[in-house]
Parts: sequence; structure tokens; C-alpha cells
Amino acid sequence: MVQIKKCLCDIKFETEINSLSKLEAIKNYFNEQKENGIYIEEQAKTPYYVYEDVNEHKEYFASKWYICTICGCLWEIEFPDFPAKGFVRKYKDGLYTGKTVVNANETPKKPIKIIHSQNCDNKYYMFSNEIFIHGKNNKVIGLPIERGSICFCDMYYNSDILYVVVNKNKGYVTYILNERDLVMQKI
Repeated sequence: MVQIKKCLCDIKFETEINSLSKLEAIKNYFNEQKENGIYIEEQAKTPYYVYEDVNEHKEYFASKWYICTICGCLWEIEFPDFPAKGFVRKYKDGLYTGKTVVNANETPKKPIKIIHSQNCDNKYYMFSNEIFIHGKNNKVIGLPIERGSICFCDMYYNSDILYVVVNKNKGYVTYILNERDLVMQKI
């Protein structure tokens, strides 16, 4: 009899790591999934935070990345250094879009478009290469790392679904911004 492996990525969510008990539960879960061949552990390849000014450049990488061998979901984990909290972030399509860049040398940018969510308390600020989400969980979604992506060019609602349009070398690509998980899904 063949046993089919199943993942729990659809029912697991991003979270903040704010206690030792939560940290242990998260470590145990990911280690168990790794031992069962569901997840593969990887070293983080992209920093989640970059700071630049005239005198310094700092990059902060997550503690671990896990990739689901069944659905391709990418999980990013930053262990806490209490009192600083840690986090678990989820990228359903496996494309990493979690990088935040702070450049102290630049003057503040004005957003191309600002949209108030029709489905939650978020406010979306669209810039040419990122969307800043202001709400319960502030987050930055960077321009999808795909061949030919140039910039974000539009964001709009249609039937309570938030669409994001990306300008590419040869036309446009449309994504749906999942407002619950704060990830973009290509359509």
C-alpha cells in the first residue's frame, strides 16, 4: 500500500514569535516536517531587511528557510532575540517577496497609488518597485522576481478582489493580492 504525503501549508499561517513556548512549538513543527520529508531546510538566500546610508550597509537574513516538497510553499523563520520578537512568514507560490530596503540617503518617495482595503483595515501604498501595506501587520511586498518585470503600474478592486498589475518588457502581468496572507498570486 502506498502512503501519500500531505502538507499542512494551506492551513498554517504566518505568525509572530513572542514567547519561548511558541518558539519551541514552531521549531518542533518544522523539524518534524523536515524529518518526514515534507520540508527541505535551506539557508536564506535573500535578506529580509537591508539598511543603507552614507557610511554603512547592513543586511539581515532570516534564521532559516523551509521549502515544502509537496506544494512549493516557502517558509521564512527568524528566531527571536528576546525582547526582540521573531517571525514566521509564508510565500505560497515559493517566490520570495519579503525584502524591506531602508536607504537613509534618499528623500522619502511619494506613492503612485494609495488604496484603502475593501475587505480589512489595511491601506496599500504602491511605489514603482514595492507595495507597502499599513495595517495590523505592516509589510512590504517587493516587485515579483520574474524575468522582464519592470515596475508596478496599477492596483484596483473588482468584486472585492484586489488586482495588482506589473509592467513587463513585453506587456503586463496581473496578480491577485491575497489580503489574508498578504501574498501575490499570478493569474
